[in-house]
Amino acid sequence: MSNKQTATLLPPVTAAIATPPRLLIGRRGMVPTGADTIWKIQSGLVRSSTWGEEGDMISLGLWGPGDLIGRPLSCLDPYELECLTAVEVVAVTDPALESHESLVRSLRYTEQLLSITRLRRAEAKLANLLSWIGERFGHPSANGWEIDLRRIPLTHQVIAELSGSTRVTTTRLLGEFRQAGRISRRDRALIVRYPEALYPPARLSA
Repeated sequence: MSNKQTATLLPPVTAAIATPPRLLIGRRGMVPTGADTIWKIQSGLVRSSTWGEEGDMISLGLWGPGDLIGRPLSCLDPYELECLTAVEVVAVTDPALESHESLVRSLRYTEQLLSITRLRRAEAKLANLLSWIGERFGHPSANGWEIDLRRIPLTHQVIAELSGSTRVTTTRLLGEFRQAGRISRRDRALIVRYPEALYPPARLSA
C-alpha cells in the first residue's frame, strides 16, 4: 500500500558497546518479518495478521510493550505485523529464548486455531479444525490420524465451539464428511483422513 511507512534504523547508543538492532516505525508501517528475528516491542501497538481463502484479512492478535513478535513465533504464510501506532522495537538476541520451544509451539497452535475460526465457510472451518486436532493430538496411521476419543472427547458441541460454527451446522457437516469418507469411526477412535483428502488447509504450515 502506498501509505505504508518504512522502518527507521536507530543508531546504537554508544560505539563501544554492541547493542541489538532497534527500529522506529511509523503508524501503518510494517515490522520486518525476517525468518530469524524476534522483536520485543518497546512502545506502540502492533497487529499480526494473515489472509483468508478469499483474500480477506484475518487479524491474529494485538501486541504491545513487552510483547515478543516475529516470524519465528508464527507458522502462517502470509504473515504481517502492522503498526497501528508509531512503534519502537528491539531485536532479541538472548540465546535462552531458543530453549522455550514449548512456548513457541503454544503460540503457533493458538494462532492456527484463531485463523481457523476466522474462515468464512463452515466446511473450511470444520475440515481445517479436524486436520489441526489430528495433527496435534492424533496418531498417524495408514488411513489418517487416529484420535482417541477417550482421551480427547470431541462432542459435536465442542467441535462447533472450537470451529466457531453452530452445533446444527457442525452435526450436518460431520455427517457429510462421514458419507464422503473424509472421517470414520473405529471403536473409540475418530479417524481423520490426511489434509489432501479434506478441504485444503487454510495456509497452515508446520
